[in-house]
Amino acid sequence: MTEAKIHKNPLDRHPLIEQMSQLWRNKTAVAGMLIVLFFVFAAIFAPLLSPHDPVEISLYDQLKPPIWHEKGTWKNILGTDDLGRDILSRLIYGLLSWPFPTYCWPLWSWPFWDPVSRIA
Repeated sequence: MTEAKIHKNPLDRHPLIEQMSQLWRNKTAVAGMLIVLFFVFAAIFAPLLSPHDPVEISLYDQLKPPIWHEKGTWKNILGTDDLGRDILSRLIYGLLSWPFPTYCWPLWSWPFWDPVSRIA
């Protein structure tokens, strides 16, 4: 008894694989995905990337200019605010509040809204 070889059509692929191949051909989508991944990794590694404590107040370092200004220094790359807090550190730690609620809110709201939608 011989087994018949099954010849698959190379165009018959799983829909997920087909969508991923279309995504990789779209350069704008890939660029947007890389930007989002950059921000997600920056948020995850914020304690390692941040040069200063974002809430530390230093009244002696108030309103320091960024490095591209003639009086700017590498100590505070983006300068400081009116309380002497490092702006770069505050931006990096601000990323922590972006992905968590954005992507986790559907998970939090599902236990409430699923029964409500089933009743309706």
